[in-house]
Amino acid sequence: MKYQFDEKNHLHSLGGKPLIGTSTLIKDVMPPFLAKWGAQCAVDYTKKEIEACMTETGTQPELSVLTGILDNAVNAWTKVRKEAADKGTDMHAELEKYVKSCIEKNNGNPDWRDRPDMEEVHAVKKFRDWACDNVERFTFSEGYCYSDELWVGGICDAGAVMKDGKFALFDFKSSKDAYFNQYIQVAGYSLQIAEHGVFDKDGNAIPTTNVKAEVLYIVPFGAKDVTPRPQYDVEGLQQAFKSCVGIYKSLQAFSNK
Repeated sequence: MKYQFDEKNHLHSLGGKPLIGTSTLIKDVMPPFLAKWGAQCAVDYTKKEIEACMTETGTQPELSVLTGILDNAVNAWTKVRKEAADKGTDMHAELEKYVKSCIEKNNGNPDWRDRPDMEEVHAVKKFRDWACDNVERFTFSEGYCYSDELWVGGICDAGAVMKDGKFALFDFKSSKDAYFNQYIQVAGYSLQIAEHGVFDKDGNAIPTTNVKAEVLYIVPFGAKDVTPRPQYDVEGLQQAFKSCVGIYKSLQAFSNK
């Protein structure tokens, strides 16, 4: 059976049958803890609107105006999330562009310093500097992968052989830190890559001599310090991912009753 990825619909499939998306199942089973962030967005919006109203009128807003502000504050987080997502997508693309350049033009070597366009991007420069000290060579960028055993598919941002000889997988995140659910996600990729290797979106195998990940890195490019955060308990995280797959399938079966 042939693996393929439908970019338009963001759909992984095997033999024409849809696979469960790795990121989708992680979001459903282990949703990010955003309650505090959403509440802060509402508070920030309310303060901003009240201050604007007082600047314009010179008085405290009337109850009807304040009620309207509070009603809108409930959904303030959606605008902030969209803006963050758009910015995150751009930075994600820049990091991928750097890794692809290393592979296509520098034999995977991360010491790729004659890229003036990269110098302007803080996260990319920091990641490159770190990679020059720690990465022997990048082996793939945007590696598509799947497991017919678990019936899942996904896209791993990058793979590399480290200077200590370990094979590492990377996931680029727009968050301000690395979180447990993110490691579970990349552990899912490690299982899929170990099972079948790495592919392009059309299902063509990408040659790589390494398939068994020994360390998993999250690169939180939304943080001031974008140094990749490692986790070495790959097997433990893989077991956690398998549990998530089971929970997701049970949830789907329950919802379809």
